[in-house]
Amino acid sequence: MARATQTEAFWRDEFDILPEDEVAIQEYFIQQSAPLTTDELARFVMERRLSGKKKRRTGEKGRKYDPTDRYEIGEELIFPALAGEIGEVVGVREGQNERYNRFQVLQVHLAELNQQREFAAEMEAPPGRMAQQGDEPEMEFEELYERFGRYARDIVEAALEASDSFINLGAAWLPQFMLVKMHEGHANIAEAMIDITSEAMPTAELLKELPITEEAADAIKQFSLNYLLSQDPRFVNVGTETQAVWHLARLR
Repeated sequence: MARATQTEAFWRDEFDILPEDEVAIQEYFIQQSAPLTTDELARFVMERRLSGKKKRRTGEKGRKYDPTDRYEIGEELIFPALAGEIGEVVGVREGQNERYNRFQVLQVHLAELNQQREFAAEMEAPPGRMAQQGDEPEMEFEELYERFGRYARDIVEAALEASDSFINLGAAWLPQFMLVKMHEGHANIAEAMIDITSEAMPTAELLKELPITEEAADAIKQFSLNYLLSQDPRFVNVGTETQAVWHLARLR
């Protein structure tokens, strides 16, 4: 049986950005010292989620759930089909289904998912095959991302847009707290530089003449200036999203 994180249903219907994911994303920005695209962030979050599940599968104690086994209230079970989620048996009742002989139904609390689900137990193994199948081989990350990355990208982008902690500019994102402080005086200098030459200028050239004392990577300084100018109606980007070139609207 394939683990949940190896299925389309997990990434389409169950995957979500948790508060701890948002914290991890901000820390990732600090490590990279650069703006990041939705694609880069979706890869990071997917790899983090897969890595976390793998660590939990190998580090947590508990019995591996087998629908043919008997369980007692209070037992902790590991569910490989749910990407290694840990659950506690909180109730047991008789199953009722004419298609099967006597069996039990477990009520299991899955703490991390904050859900209670039901699972069959004490079922007869189907004749002619083993009662418990081994896990299917897992896909490599690149194959997984190629198949299901679009769901992660949409969810990550929606979470960033809904948060007040991130700024979007074109295809790139940056946490608010990483923006280099810039003000109208910087924009006025940029306007004068373009006015003198009557030619559009790339961000890197404009930065050379701006008085910036704050320490930051060049990519962050460029993002910060691009964001400042993008909010000012005097300026228009005649370049691309990834390579901004600024001109004055009144000179075009």
